[in-house]
Amino acid sequence: MRIVIAGTQAVTRRAMNLLLVTRLGVEVVGETGDEGELMNLVKTNQPDLVVLDEGLPGAQLGDLIPALRELDLAPTVIVLDERPQKEQAALAAGADAFVYKGDHPKNLLVAIETIRMKREE
Repeated sequence: MRIVIAGTQAVTRRAMNLLLVTRLGVEVVGETGDEGELMNLVKTNQPDLVVLDEGLPGAQLGDLIPALRELDLAPTVIVLDERPQKEQAALAAGADAFVYKGDHPKNLLVAIETIRMKREE
């Protein structure tokens, strides 16, 4: 599974990259802290999944997720947020899953494994 990580803090992106590669054996094909760069990374690297921090500067989920869906090989999208009350808005915007940042990191791993299993069906 090929993944792009989009989030505000570089150290968090790197930690997530390490977690996903070592625990799930996935390939992280890009990281960014910028909405425009995210679209370019997705177009260029055609990931299966985008892990998207809701706090990405300039990003409006209601615009960004539909734009990702319009790409040729539309990736699955998991939204991360520190506000659990944002789950419904993320799902309404088209996210495939929502993970609350305050939960244990294993919740992100479980969400990714669930998505991977669905893609393999």
